[in-house]
Amino acid sequence: MPGAALRHGLAIVGGIALGVASAWWAIGRLPDGERYGAWRSDPLTGSTAADAYTRARSARHGLLALNREEALYLIAAQDDGGAPLSERCDYEIRGGTLPAAWWSLTVYAADEFLPRNGSAAYAIDAAHLRRDGDGRWRARLATTREASANWLDSTATGTPSLTLRLYRPKAALRADALPTITRRSCR
Repeated sequence: MPGAALRHGLAIVGGIALGVASAWWAIGRLPDGERYGAWRSDPLTGSTAADAYTRARSARHGLLALNREEALYLIAAQDDGGAPLSERCDYEIRGGTLPAAWWSLTVYAADEFLPRNGSAAYAIDAAHLRRDGDGRWRARLATTREASANWLDSTATGTPSLTLRLYRPKAALRADALPTITRRSCR
């Protein structure tokens, strides 16, 4: 009898541990949802139809998600070539007019918080962006600003990710309407 109780106890503890581990894995990964080049978006983020895992993932990633008609959230953890973003590399992010009333682009550190680097260069947005003569814009994701007018500081990020928020989106998303992320060099 004591052996059976021990086996049942171990089975219960093992089941709980496996359940917690699988839930943590499910909410810790990026959304599978829709892909647009390097960008990913979960169509259920901010939706009343979101399941418990989607809501937990949104909470863990710090999104106070609005519904899809009000805001779209896209995350990139890799460049356009499919390589993971790295603090050791310099990237050029290029875009044009995005299909939204307003937008912002923010860099996050591997721990999913803003970089703790003292520069406060962790976001750019539609209202404070310097554009090229043709209306397009370029931003630099790197540890140094150099001559870039639009800079996202990747110092102290490890493996950074980018979150693009499109507020009051105006049209269906297409990959060619979103910013490109090109690796320029690595050290």
